[in-house]
Amino acid sequence: MKLTALASIGAALMLLIGCGSKNLTRGKAADLIKNAEFAGDELKAKQEEYTLTLQSDHWVMNPDEEKRALRGVVASGWVNADFHRCAHQGLGFGEAICLQTTLTDKGRQASKSWNKLQFGGWKLITSTAELIEVTGISTPTATEAEVEYTWRSVPTDDGKALGIPASKTRTASADLQLFDDGWRVSR
Repeated sequence: MKLTALASIGAALMLLIGCGSKNLTRGKAADLIKNAEFAGDELKAKQEEYTLTLQSDHWVMNPDEEKRALRGVVASGWVNADFHRCAHQGLGFGEAICLQTTLTDKGRQASKSWNKLQFGGWKLITSTAELIEVTGISTPTATEAEVEYTWRSVPTDDGKALGIPASKTRTASADLQLFDDGWRVSR
């Protein structure tokens, strides 16, 4: 019983000392940066999106370019793309190449988790940001620190289905300020 009480007191003291400590470790800096730069609106700003709209006999000027643009959604099995000859009125070309895109059964199932757009189509989050590691801490004063870190974009499940790879590692920095209750990322 005494051993359990001493262990609980010791753990509480370590937690208090660690959270309010003036020492800035790489681990503590990483946690602060994750909470400030890789969450909420800051994370949303780093996310990449893909807008998917379906076409119904849409006239196509450059079929090869359209095929390249649709390659990921067709390869994912979400969309069927049908390029065909069609009469397109009003352009004076007579016959044209048209595109019809439709969701497959797999696409209809996947679209249940996509963000539906007001005027048709969907917005898919294809990648999000991930902090890799804190690579250095510089403390020009006792209450200021500049923290360098690496991060990258990583594909979401939808991004993986579209064949989007992780980005190369990027380097960034954050300024931290020591307050009476501990370190914070300063804006």
